[in-house]
Amino acid sequence: LWNTRTDEYGGSLDNRVRFAVELIGSVRERLGPDFPVSFRFSADLKVPGDRPLEEARAIARRLVEAGATALHVDAGCYEAMPWIFPPLYFGRGPLVTLAAAVKEVVDVPVVAVGNIFEPALADQVLADGQCDFVASGRGLIADPEWPRKALEGREDELRRCIMCNEYCVGNLLAGKPLGCVVNPRAGREKYYEVQRAETPRKVVVVGGGAAGMQAACTAAERGHKVILFEKSDRLGGQLLLASAPAFKRSLTYPLEYLRTRLGKLGVEVRLGTEATPQRIARERPDAVIVATGARPARPAVPGAEKRHVVKAWDVHRPRPGLEKPARFAAALGALGPGARGDGLTGGEGEAEGPSAPVEGDRVVVAGGGLVGCETALDLARHGKQVTVVETLPEAAGDLNPVNRTALLGLLAEAGVTVLTGHRITAVVDEGLKVAGPDGRERLVEADTVVLALGSEPEDELARELRREYARFFVVGDCAEPRRLGEAIHEGFVAGLQV
Repeated sequence: LWNTRTDEYGGSLDNRVRFAVELIGSVRERLGPDFPVSFRFSADLKVPGDRPLEEARAIARRLVEAGATALHVDAGCYEAMPWIFPPLYFGRGPLVTLAAAVKEVVDVPVVAVGNIFEPALADQVLADGQCDFVASGRGLIADPEWPRKALEGREDELRRCIMCNEYCVGNLLAGKPLGCVVNPRAGREKYYEVQRAETPRKVVVVGGGAAGMQAACTAAERGHKVILFEKSDRLGGQLLLASAPAFKRSLTYPLEYLRTRLGKLGVEVRLGTEATPQRIARERPDAVIVATGARPARPAVPGAEKRHVVKAWDVHRPRPGLEKPARFAAALGALGPGARGDGLTGGEGEAEGPSAPVEGDRVVVAGGGLVGCETALDLARHGKQVTVVETLPEAAGDLNPVNRTALLGLLAEAGVTVLTGHRITAVVDEGLKVAGPDGRERLVEADTVVLALGSEPEDELARELRREYARFFVVGDCAEPRRLGEAIHEGFVAGLQV
């Protein structure tokens, strides 16, 4: 694909692998025969015209003959970057079978990598003889103590990577410091030490979403007495919505982790209890943290109140069982066959249909941000003919480039039509009226219109309480609707500051 040389480093397979062979030989000569030398290579480039797997296996044999004592097998290239950092859409262990294919033809240890963030999954691929070692990069950013916790059987304490690629790969690609959505201390360990408070306080946290749960956990770790109010009958907030599609079940990981931490830290959780100003005052708190989240924005679109219009949030409204953590699935393959992955589970699985009534076969999603595009993918995988309408020039523009590339590719595979640069003018009985880049109005016919037009803060309580308490914090989407990372990080910082 790229090597067009005509000298001894181009042409035949032996020539094309010559540089790697000479490199290994030079290292081996310098270090001696007993020093371990591993070599990582892509067994599947994931681009058109890619070499066949049999050629990759032939390369593996030559690398071992040159002196490699272990092979680390991955996939992808710069033109197919999502395979270098597999996103959540590709499921768990999408590259395991590549490692297994290489292991069949070499007599040195083979390392598997890629979305292997559960000890049970790692144990399975090792027990099945598909590899000899399991590697993890992003998983150790999310929880540097992963190996120790797994060894000691403390799986319920694991902070698992959710494969979002936002603050790790996404930050690095944007020239920003490395971080982690689910681990606020990643890259800031020196500055974000959680120390016991000299003066324990009584802290009230309002809201049981990601921001509120993280704030409560951090405050409790510091020795404060924490009460968490959640007006619904379950914890999770928008995590319950976001994790509903089968390809996003990894978002149950932070929910599971934070719920477990709340219990172990002794946080008093009051479900089904709305935190009114009077109820909060009766607790006589020293500090109040408000994390009441957001609600779908009220669009100024004529016809938005029509019967065949539903909100994206309602499409994924949780039903009993959907919030069940992924690690409690009946089997490791419970998420379904891999549509895109090469390994154990793919991003596409057997899942219940949408919660809200999405009638008919034709659906138009108004709004092509992350929520709209993921909703479209979920509906398409349930057999709907989906069109996404986005005003901006690009769809999923609020997503990092790795996951965005993957998501847009999956939308194309699922047959979703994406109209960018189209302004929504009205909802009508026949579907959605839009104005294209040329200004001409057209009708996108649909049986159901799904609105994914953003959200607005649910900040009424915050505005009412702001002047009542000296130690008062507003975190997460009720401060400004954003993403999971901001919610968790702001909750963590508030917990440190009380």
